[in-house]
This record gives sequence, structure tokens and C-alpha cells, in this order.
Amino acid sequence: MSDSLPAACKPQSAQAIRHATNADFATIRRHYAAVQDVHATALPDMFRPMGEEDFTVARFEAYLNDDCLLLIAEEGGEPVGSLLASCHAVQASSEYQPGRAAFIWYVMTEPKVRGRGIARALIGAMAEWAVAQKADRIDLAVWHFNADALALYSRLGFAAAFTGMTIVPEQALARWGGGRLPKRPERPAQLRNGSILGWLFGH
Repeated sequence: MSDSLPAACKPQSAQAIRHATNADFATIRRHYAAVQDVHATALPDMFRPMGEEDFTVARFEAYLNDDCLLLIAEEGGEPVGSLLASCHAVQASSEYQPGRAAFIWYVMTEPKVRGRGIARALIGAMAEWAVAQKADRIDLAVWHFNADALALYSRLGFAAAFTGMTIVPEQALARWGGGRLPKRPERPAQLRNGSILGWLFGH
């Protein structure tokens, strides 16, 4: 995904952003499947292609509530991209400051129109919504294989906040060897069968 074409190279076409409606189910389902299938192709051990029953009308309609933002980008009256986001409160805790975070779940641009600033326009509209929602930040997650998306988000000013890493357990043991895990001490029956709070407070 790239929005870096010079302005002089971009085709002149009418571009509009609008909220999705019930009539957009097929478009959003197609876009969602495209995003899922990209991940399933790159990481087949982790993701699977979207099945026929994985994206229902009920699931789609849940995204049309006030806590979510589902946008459609159009050129010449045809849908060419979409974005799904949500906003939620971050509760104060021993780890986190209180606040509100907006999260972009996916941004999708049709392959035939990439490079025309559509993803940029969708994210810009989402930023306006995040301000209206009084969000303190906009978060998103990108898998490392998706170099185009990483480049796009970097150009738009997003910065890495953390790095998630993974390894297959058997590969870890093959590299480091085993025999380090101690035997778990015997626990009272209350702890084996219930919660620690129930045991402590006699419930």
C-alpha cells in the first residue's frame, strides 16, 4: 500500500469519504476478507482465510454503532477503500494512566487505486473522529511482514510504541534446552478448584 505518488502523477478523480450503511455489507465483507487473506497467506500457521460464516450481517451491523467508526472511500461513486476503528476508555490502574484510546482495526484500499491518497484520506477522517471522541491517542497494530503498511503509517506520522515478538515453543526448547521448569508445589484444594479470592475470603 503506497500513497507516495507525486501529485502530478495522480489521476484526477472525485474522491469522497462517507459512513458505511447497511447497504455496504457486501463491500465491507469483501474488504475484510481481503485483509484476512493477506495475513493468512503471509502467516498460515497463525491466520486462516476468512470462511463463508466468519463475517455475518450481525457482526457487520455491530460495527455501525456509535462506539465504532466504519468508513467507505469512493471514487466516481464506486467504493475503493474502507476503514474500521473504535474508541474506548483506558481505566486507571497500577500500570496505565487513565484516558481514551482510538484504535484502527484495518485500513483497506482496492489494489487498482493504491497510490492515490485513499488510505491517507480515510485515516485523516478517522483522526477527526478521534478528536471528537476526545481520544488521547490513535493506536494500530501492524504485522512485521506488511512492509507496505509499515511504510505508509510511518509516512503518516505513526511511531512504534512497542515491539511484539513470537517463537514456537518447540523451537525455543531446541535452541535453549529443557529441564529448567520446577515442579509446581501442591496447592490447597480450594485453589485447585476455585479462585484465590474465594479461598482467601471463604466464599
